[in-house]
Amino acid sequence: MTNSTSILESLAAEVAALKAQNASLEKRLAALEPKAIAEGKPLEPGTKVHTIPTGIPDDFEMPTDQEFAKLEKAVVKAFPHLIEREYEPETFSKGFKAAFVGLAAMRRLDEPQSKWYPVAYKEECETRAKRAGLFSDINWYAFIAAVVAHGDVCYATKMELGVPQYIELGLRKDDFGRPARGATWRNSLTGVFMKPGQNFPKEAKAA
Repeated sequence: MTNSTSILESLAAEVAALKAQNASLEKRLAALEPKAIAEGKPLEPGTKVHTIPTGIPDDFEMPTDQEFAKLEKAVVKAFPHLIEREYEPETFSKGFKAAFVGLAAMRRLDEPQSKWYPVAYKEECETRAKRAGLFSDINWYAFIAAVVAHGDVCYATKMELGVPQYIELGLRKDDFGRPARGATWRNSLTGVFMKPGQNFPKEAKAA
């Protein structure tokens, strides 16, 4: 009887120790997870917020899953040719989100630049996405859709929007230029997009 009691007490102590260790691990993991954006409108239960915590301005408002879907739909409606080439809905959507988040961390210039190949920015988005554990195989046209969706990246094109060798972007991967604007992408939700060659007014405010 004494032995049985001793064994039970020993097992109880081990269980308590394991519970304490598990609680400690959960606390450490929670500290490593990206934090949801605290400002702005309240999020619905279960809503996910996509963000990479490196390089994105503190005041940048990241779309929710629902807003990403609406944003993609608005861009595709305005520029339908972006989904006419090797289009796979799920892959396009994942690439669109990853590119959008990566672009949020890049600096904006007031004029499109011809000396930098635009594919370099897509590759930068893929690198950032991979580091953050996100989908990183970004389709070129999903990337261009994300550029347009942001609403504050000036661009120039000699053909229909999206052809790689005929587009120039006003972006920088370093610290030059201005940061992404807080929520200019909301203009895109209403079907209002920057036109080729259009510069974003410095005094303009996000909708």
